[in-house]
Amino acid sequence: MCNNDKLFTSKSITSIAIITAYQVTNWYKYPIKGSNPLLQLLKLPKFKLPTLHGEAELFPEFWDVYTTAVHMNPTVPVIMKFLHLKNYLKGNAALVIHGLTITEQNYNTAIQMLHQHYHRPRLTRNTLVNKLTLLKPASNSVVSQRNTLCVIKSIMAQLSKLEESSQATTTMQIIRSKFPKRTRMRLAKRQHQHGSDWEVPHLFNALDSIIEELEAVSDFEQPQLDHVKTTLTAHTQRYSPNPYSKRSYAASTQHPPSLKNR
Repeated sequence: MCNNDKLFTSKSITSIAIITAYQVTNWYKYPIKGSNPLLQLLKLPKFKLPTLHGEAELFPEFWDVYTTAVHMNPTVPVIMKFLHLKNYLKGNAALVIHGLTITEQNYNTAIQMLHQHYHRPRLTRNTLVNKLTLLKPASNSVVSQRNTLCVIKSIMAQLSKLEESSQATTTMQIIRSKFPKRTRMRLAKRQHQHGSDWEVPHLFNALDSIIEELEAVSDFEQPQLDHVKTTLTAHTQRYSPNPYSKRSYAASTQHPPSLKNR
């Protein structure tokens, strides 16, 4: 390649870079066209849609994702939507629409049958409450308490979509029971200082605050514990008798005094 060609290519690349950067900064004025190579860089990575195996409590999440990606997508033909739907239904969920042939008319029928079978708020609510009840309580470990709180928040987020009352006394008692006695006592003290009835968000805020304090203490104490262990190990090794020393060997080879010499 000639020097002029190199210079031209270098200038071209620089110009393209400047134009591209300007387009990104001023995207609202200069929309990026499909032929622009930058479009490939801005594409989101592919994701895999969740499958539904027949769990009623998972249907709302499945339907929200499927609706956004497929059902309300105007670029996907109805037949392709039906094929996608069948592909993402497994087990008992697949049996609900198993007898329907793949036609445009049957697609809407399949949607109605799925909603009739799985859109049952009372069943979903009871399933989630049972899941909360059967959740294994946390140990005294701060990590265990943090993980338990995350699981409980996830369950309560699903219950809130079903318009479950956040003031339900039973639900809050179940949440409290999943934490150690010391944490429950600190919760009771904070609620007493608050002076009014709590809702679930208040309970979560208090638990977050308590666990954050425990995490801070744990982060502070752990380096000290490691230092103490290291010091003790070095001290033990320094003053422990060497089993291979002359004194130790002589002591081990001496016989106990005979009874006749006593």
